[in-house]
Amino acid sequence: MGDTAVNQWKSAPGGNLGDKKAGEQFSLSSVFYAISLLASGLALSTVTLFFSISVLLFWYIGFKASVKGKGTSCIMAIVLYITLLIGAGVSMFTVHTFRLGSKKTQCSGRMRQLCLALLIIESNKGQFPHPTSEGDFPHSWRIDALSKVEPTQFAKKYNRSEPWNGPKNSALGQIHVPILTCPVSDHDTKTPYKLVVGPGTVFDESAPPTISKITDGSSNTIIMIEDHSNPIQWTSPHDISIDDAVDLICNMKPHDTSHYHVGIFETVYPGIQVGFADGSIGTIGFNADPTQVRRAFLCSDNQGVDYDVNSIGKIIRIRNWGGMVATAIYGFLIAAPAVPFYRRR
Repeated sequence: MGDTAVNQWKSAPGGNLGDKKAGEQFSLSSVFYAISLLASGLALSTVTLFFSISVLLFWYIGFKASVKGKGTSCIMAIVLYITLLIGAGVSMFTVHTFRLGSKKTQCSGRMRQLCLALLIIESNKGQFPHPTSEGDFPHSWRIDALSKVEPTQFAKKYNRSEPWNGPKNSALGQIHVPILTCPVSDHDTKTPYKLVVGPGTVFDESAPPTISKITDGSSNTIIMIEDHSNPIQWTSPHDISIDDAVDLICNMKPHDTSHYHVGIFETVYPGIQVGFADGSIGTIGFNADPTQVRRAFLCSDNQGVDYDVNSIGKIIRIRNWGGMVATAIYGFLIAAPAVPFYRRR
């Protein structure tokens, strides 16, 4: 009789204190696991956060289906999990690839618009606008370029009857102009886009800046450069000399450029973007040959360019060990419930 009473007590709800404590421990560990998985997923990306939620749903279904008589549901849960894993992997790769090039594409698109605006002016007036216009109050070529791409918003507001740093123009220069800024830059009112000026360039003061003076080929002659190391107010009539441009490109380090792509496994530094006289955009990498870079700025040195300007220099890739470790931890958290799941079955 005594043994029968004990067995009845154990079988009663809450009668076995050991099972009750085990259930509480299981609940706390489940909450800790869920928080850890969601936190690690959020640390990697938004996509992995949603995938973490899917993983939690899978394990919930799996544990519920692991009781006797629900083998079919368990198999369906496993199939669902594999499908989610493949789908999340494809989504992560797609989103990551899109993010890698989106900002760089926006920057190159804006530089291309500026180069094309200069070509339109050259076609209409017979020459490019001078980097610094002549007159009592010189203004930047950017004012003329804006008249072709955003004629009603900024160009007409510029006061040509006062210096570029006069009261009205200084206030205008503090306004954010999207086409003159790059999304990767922290400077909302400063521009990295500068014309390359100086002897031998298209904007050599010894002759009017025209397409006809380019004998080395407009697709091989650089007229514009992205200088994120020293951005200037967009109304400023200042640009960059050929010597400073060569020095900037040939001595730049990975962290000196704003164009870099932080991936899960590596950080990629492609180099610095440049604009050509035909309106196309290219990229010059690191450790470039100064002689080749200088020749790309010259428009009529009668030597020609017998190499692809975009192949100058190299792309730098730096391993992201932190991302690798984080991904490994995340993968472990995803698979961790497999052990208690198998034992429970």
